[in-house]
Amino acid sequence: MPLGKKYIIEAEKSHYENNKFELDLRGVVQFSEFERDLELQIKKIDYEISLSDSETGEGVEAMVEITNLSTNEKIFKTVKTDKNGKIKIKLRDGTRYEISVTPKGYAFYNTTVDLVDENAEHSIDVKLDALKKATKIALNDINFEFNSADLNKSSFDELKMLIKLLQTNPQIKIELSAHTDDVGSAAYNLKLSEKRAMSVKEYLFNNDINLEQVVSKGYGESKPAFFPVETEENRAKNRRVELEIIEVIEE
Repeated sequence: MPLGKKYIIEAEKSHYENNKFELDLRGVVQFSEFERDLELQIKKIDYEISLSDSETGEGVEAMVEITNLSTNEKIFKTVKTDKNGKIKIKLRDGTRYEISVTPKGYAFYNTTVDLVDENAEHSIDVKLDALKKATKIALNDINFEFNSADLNKSSFDELKMLIKLLQTNPQIKIELSAHTDDVGSAAYNLKLSEKRAMSVKEYLFNNDINLEQVVSKGYGESKPAFFPVETEENRAKNRRVELEIIEVIEE
């Protein structure tokens, strides 16, 4: 670098705060080499979460669990929302997070927030469904080994959410229903679905859930939810487990 000048040296990187320093070579320079560490601090984003009752619009108090999917670090917050049901948290830019909400008296909610995308929204509006009789909750990731009632490992995250729901809301009684596609005989599919529903119930029992809180039932291929039933895509969707609240005990 030519002597006799003043330089500004700046470093920048996506998802980090820029940093710079001045290097003044206009005076006496004693050394022919210069070394300096320049640290870049990762950007922090004010991320807003709005939790509200889907019917009334009122704010909801809940336990919010935030997991950094890059480091698997968990952040737990007991959230007391303001009158508008809003909270703000600091999240690292350029990181993917899983946000899980387990409010008492409401269905659980979880989603993935991708802050690697520079155009990602910095807020989320969560409408929570109150737990009432006949309320249904989708269990999207409960899977079984082929032609078996053995739970696949990919099911465990969803099952953990279900366990939290039942622990947080001991006043509810649920029916776990298992369904199959139309491949094979109706009698075989009915028996398989009954075994699968019982398999989920046993998993809950082994994780300290009161069996009186859970009823399991298999419906086989008798209640498809996706049509036409003969396509491979809809067959996959019809192989499902559903949750329905059948009783709410007043506290």
